[in-house]
Amino acid sequence: MSKIGRASRNASLLRVETLDGTANKTIASAESGEVYILGGDPAAPRTITLPAAKAGAYFKFIVSVEADTSTWIIKTEKAGVLMKGSVLCHVDDGDATTDVTDNGDDVQLTLSADTNRGTVVEVLSDGTSWFATGVVICSVAPVFA
Repeated sequence: MSKIGRASRNASLLRVETLDGTANKTIASAESGEVYILGGDPAAPRTITLPAAKAGAYFKFIVSVEADTSTWIIKTEKAGVLMKGSVLCHVDDGDATTDVTDNGDDVQLTLSADTNRGTVVEVLSDGTSWFATGVVICSVAPVFA
């Protein structure tokens, strides 16, 4: 393969970052398009702070292990920037499936303890707000707040 072909191929690969351990993550605006693998079982809630809303900014979060004792919080960078949208929640200990929707003035989405691997949440900005969508597999429904 020519050098030009390799550069084109590598440029089309998604950037992936695994978030293990106990540290919180503040995402930089230059990281738009990144896929975050949420791993580990943190002893305390882990917070992921989105960058300033910018039209077209996009992030994807995939849960790789069940967090038995704590939560993942995905939040906007400041109170005036809203997170809108809804996620489909499938309760893994029954047949219930619900749609969890924001109340219009929310700034974060909390994935509860016992959110299972395979859960996917995506956020996209229109330049003013963040729009969340996804499928959450859990025993306790996620919460917009």
